[in-house]
Parts: sequence; C-alpha cells; structure tokens
Amino acid sequence: MSIAPRAAAAAIVLALMPFAAAAQAPPGKTLEKMTDIGPAISQCWAAPAGTGGFEVTVAMTFNRKGEVSGKPKITYSKLPGAEPAQKNFVAAALKAVASCTPLKFSRGLGGAVAGRPFMMRFINGGPQQRV
Repeated sequence: MSIAPRAAAAAIVLALMPFAAAAQAPPGKTLEKMTDIGPAISQCWAAPAGTGGFEVTVAMTFNRKGEVSGKPKITYSKLPGAEPAQKNFVAAALKAVASCTPLKFSRGLGGAVAGRPFMMRFINGGPQQRV
C-alpha cells in the first residue's frame, strides 16, 4: 500500500524530528500558541522500527475545545520501505493524533484555530533500513 502524495492546503506545517522531545509541552498544559500544538501531539508519537527516512503529513481541523473535527487525512507521504512498514508508520502517526487529542486550548487559541486546516509532519529522520 503506497499512499500517493497530494498537494496540501495552505496551513501550518510543523516538522517532528526524533529530537523534538525537548520542545514538548507538559501533559494537560493549556496551549496558548499555534506552535504549542505540534509538540503536544508529538508526546504521543514514536516512529516504528524500520521506518528511517519515512514521513507523512497529516491534515486535520480542530474545534474551539481542542477536539479533532472529522477524520485526519494523510496529504503527503514518503514511504520508501515495504508495505508492512508503510502501514505501521501511517498508523503510528494517526494514533498519535487520536491519543493526544483533545488538546487543552486557551480561549484565544481555540478561536484562532477552530475550523482552519492544520498540517503536521511526522518524520523519522533515522537511518533507512533496507528490506
């Protein structure tokens, strides 16, 4: 299963690297800025083994309460490995979104992001594993 890349709507794009842990927001913290959203979701993500060089972009919208509206969608993918690794990587990204939401938005942030497209990149910058 190869997920074909698609053009993404104009939105905020945050890159998650394996070293992003230092920027993570504490659990349950009220998020005040758009730049707090990616680190909050990254707390729930770990790249599966054997997925070095993989990346996906997940598009979603939030409501004012920090809940995801509708279903997140994959809008871009770079999945250079075997089908099982591809499926595991996509599943891990979607699980991170599901596991870490709803987020706790401040009133101002909730109003700013509600109903607007939000894009988040999940990148495993580790070494590629040949299959």
